[in-house]
Amino acid sequence: MSDGIPTSKVMQDDYNGAFEAVEHLIERGYRKIAHIAGPEGLSFTQKRKKGYLDALEKHGLTVKDRWIVHSGFSREDGQEDAEKLFGCKDRPDAIFAVNDRKAIGAMITLKEKGIQIGKEVGVIGFTNDPVSTVVTPTLSTIAEPAFEIGKKSCELLLKHINKRNFIAEDVILPGTLIARGSTLR
Repeated sequence: MSDGIPTSKVMQDDYNGAFEAVEHLIERGYRKIAHIAGPEGLSFTQKRKKGYLDALEKHGLTVKDRWIVHSGFSREDGQEDAEKLFGCKDRPDAIFAVNDRKAIGAMITLKEKGIQIGKEVGVIGFTNDPVSTVVTPTLSTIAEPAFEIGKKSCELLLKHINKRNFIAEDVILPGTLIARGSTLR
């Protein structure tokens, strides 16, 4: 999506969703929080990373550059990212993933290493992918307001179809924190 095109946009609140996810981890007692991010340069990757960094800063927690790993969005990317994070001596005790697929990939790697998810290392994703309720433990996540985004987008489209000159609107909708087993100590 280009920010330079004068058109209406309906988006989820990536920054505040990320901030809330990291704050949830902190409230559960995690202090060494890593972020497996999406590719650098994407707007929502940057917004989620900023939310992560600001939540750590608000709570006086250390930001370690090596605990921020940028890669793609797949489960395999999440597995590889977790391998990098847990291949070092100085390991995080929680992971905030840019999406649920990467979070589940990280969970696979943690299980392979015999690390108890939740009890030893918390994991939270972003999306509320249906598989997040099927994995064990179930995945804590920030649910995207997909239905509301679609509904509001259609409303704006219909509004703009009938007008030759319209004022572009930016609508940002909040996500919802869903706490599950992956962040239960």
